[in-house]
Amino acid sequence: HEIIKFVKDTLFALIMGQITQDQFLSSCSEFVTLSEAAGDNWEIVKDGTNAWIQRTAVIHVTKHSDDSEDIDEDILLQSVDKTVDDDDSNTIEVKADTTEQISCKYEVHYSPSYSVPVLYCRFWTCSGQMLSLEQVWSLAPLPARGWDRLSMAPHPVTGMPWVQVHPCQTRQVADLMISSSSSSSKCNYIVTFLSLYGQAVGLTISTKYAHRF
Repeated sequence: HEIIKFVKDTLFALIMGQITQDQFLSSCSEFVTLSEAAGDNWEIVKDGTNAWIQRTAVIHVTKHSDDSEDIDEDILLQSVDKTVDDDDSNTIEVKADTTEQISCKYEVHYSPSYSVPVLYCRFWTCSGQMLSLEQVWSLAPLPARGWDRLSMAPHPVTGMPWVQVHPCQTRQVADLMISSSSSSSKCNYIVTFLSLYGQAVGLTISTKYAHRF
């Protein structure tokens, strides 16, 4: 995929180790500008001395009769009841696909402890019920589920429980990607961070970001 090639190429120039809070904020400002051009709706939020970026979205999870799932963001999928009539006019009911609308909020904060960005998120249904950690885990593609780095953690500002993508392996993952890269180019820290760690919660980064450098 184009975005994967982009991440691998640009990671050579980006050592995803420790960064200062000023570097984090600078990367966030640049990322929000890129987001506006890509129509991705990320924004910077400030609360006293705290500053972070956030994005709210709606995803639609379609559960098929074979228990598989499709996830679409901001696209409403409609399911149609199906019936099959045999020659004896008996009706066989076929289980219809069902679609559930889920609201989600993503936030990227700076961690003074690790000196890296940390991704937090929350997911809730139309009734306001929060998704469990296992349900959030199931939103990720199968390869990302194997990372095993999701946990519940207090929100850095409110203290409320949010799903956190743990940052402890940021450097190791980056080093692995760098070892397979063969070229270097300019890239935004947050774009690369979200491209890697967003997968763990089903968050994808548009390939439009790859054309902004």
